[in-house]
Amino acid sequence: MGARLDAVREAVAGIDRRLSEQIVRAPGTSPRGPGHLLARRNALPTWGLLSLVLAASGDRGRRAARRGLVAATVSSVLGDRMIKPRLGRRRPRGARRASASFPSGHACTGSAFATAVTCEWPAAGVVAIATSALVSTARVRDGEHHVLDIVAGTIFGVSVALALRSAERRMVTRRRGGRRSIGTSVSG
Repeated sequence: MGARLDAVREAVAGIDRRLSEQIVRAPGTSPRGPGHLLARRNALPTWGLLSLVLAASGDRGRRAARRGLVAATVSSVLGDRMIKPRLGRRRPRGARRASASFPSGHACTGSAFATAVTCEWPAAGVVAIATSALVSTARVRDGEHHVLDIVAGTIFGVSVALALRSAERRMVTRRRGGRRSIGTSVSG
């Protein structure tokens, strides 16, 4: 069983490596395009700017911005500080950073932000999702991540945002006879 698992793991790693290299070498892609600029510093300035724009659009935008920033922060801390150091996958050859590659912190943060915003305000989520995708693909195109780093980071970020939303819903307080109690669900 162990040899079979190692063979599968090696085959998946080979496919991932070849796919990542094809994206880096694809004609017409610029390693210094807009996605590269948005990806600076784990893209936190990008999410901060989007949050300011959302917050300026009213109550719904402020809620979406707050939830997006909380989800991005939690995802970034968990992904970059707790998971990435333990998994220790190397970055692609030629990467400028020496830190671990798996999962992509940019994908974790961006997908968590985009998911939280989309849950609160679907129309604004379209912009957040597009921005997250642009940032994530730029990380592969820049040679800083493998494709599976991005896929895993995206899945992790979406999961964090949905878990936070679920936890928030479970913790909604209800008034009963002048007291507050923690509810176990939110009813329509």
